[in-house]
Amino acid sequence: MVLIKVSQDFVLAFAGGVLFGYGVYRLFISKIFAQKKLIDEKIELEKLILEEFLKENEANFTNEGIKEKEFKSLFNFKLSEFKSANAFEFKKFKLYDVLFKDEKNRFFVGVLFISQIPLQNDKMLSQDEFYSLKTPKKFSTAVKFIQGKACLIKTRINPFFIHLHLSLEQNKNALMQNLAQLEKLINT
Repeated sequence: MVLIKVSQDFVLAFAGGVLFGYGVYRLFISKIFAQKKLIDEKIELEKLILEEFLKENEANFTNEGIKEKEFKSLFNFKLSEFKSANAFEFKKFKLYDVLFKDEKNRFFVGVLFISQIPLQNDKMLSQDEFYSLKTPKKFSTAVKFIQGKACLIKTRINPFFIHLHLSLEQNKNALMQNLAQLEKLINT
């Protein structure tokens, strides 16, 4: 049997390497947990602000969107893809996040507004005209396609999206302005 003589320097270097590795590992893991905690707190804060706004306006929120079959009963589009999420239910209307691609590969991102009464169409757009219009960066009801009680509104952002870089008051004001734009669709 051959015994390998381990030097004292090797043992110290090995122990130092293990301690250094453990320290780096702990630092890395603690950063990941801190980031996850911040993300969770951000989501919770967004929920609280939104819940307060909805409570003030006697509205409800669910994560479930409109079913494709129900959407097709409102609009006679031939779709190749369809996704929907986040339903906001107010007294006079419902609002859903929707995105879809039609048979001509035209892509739509925005919200579906469903009123309890037929909507007035101040600007009659064809489907082609509607798809060709640019999507506004901020929420606006300017680019819309109305059919009966339903309205597709092109937008990159949900009207009830919470901006954490804004104060609570600024968020509430933005939410109220967006709600007023939606209610204006019914009242015109």
